[in-house]
Amino acid sequence: MESQFSFSQNYVRVVEVWWDEYKDYFYASRPESKALPYGDISELKKFREDHNCKSFKWFMEEIAYDITSHYPLPPKNVDWGEIRGFETVYCVDSMGKTNGGFVELGPCHRMGGNQLFRINEANQLMQYDQCLTKGPDGSKIMITHCNLNEFKEWQYFKNLHRLTHIPSRKCLDRSEVLHQVFISDCDSSKMTQKWEINNIHSV
Repeated sequence: MESQFSFSQNYVRVVEVWWDEYKDYFYASRPESKALPYGDISELKKFREDHNCKSFKWFMEEIAYDITSHYPLPPKNVDWGEIRGFETVYCVDSMGKTNGGFVELGPCHRMGGNQLFRINEANQLMQYDQCLTKGPDGSKIMITHCNLNEFKEWQYFKNLHRLTHIPSRKCLDRSEVLHQVFISDCDSSKMTQKWEINNIHSV
């Protein structure tokens, strides 16, 4: 865990010194890193200034000009963190599954990882490069690889504690007994359809 922390910390130091305004795109994909302490970088910034280094924008436009055609810049996040059942200790958890595995409900651990999700301005509910969508049965929620044009399906209503699946007009629901996460007809009286998204700063 300590080596992972050091790796993330060094990554943030690089981003803060060299990426300029492009650092926002890094934090869009790794929002939990934004509050990570990265130490004193004044000497690194002075080195950059003393050597008249080009801006990161110059690098992106003159050297890596085609990179965004292969790796488009991510949309900004609307919200991010753990997706916790309202007033419960249970969170949506990918359980490490990808590419078609079903997400589950597990005890919230506040450590990010498999319980760290983000919802962006394109209405994608994501974990790293994976999106949440309804599975083949039309109900259970699976996680699968996606690009920026896929699975634009979710809207979070913070005041209602509701996550709505836009195409089906249904709501994210859960079974705390079966540890399942699925969509069902929206019902404002159902506590199992109420969620809160809480920021977490662990990595």
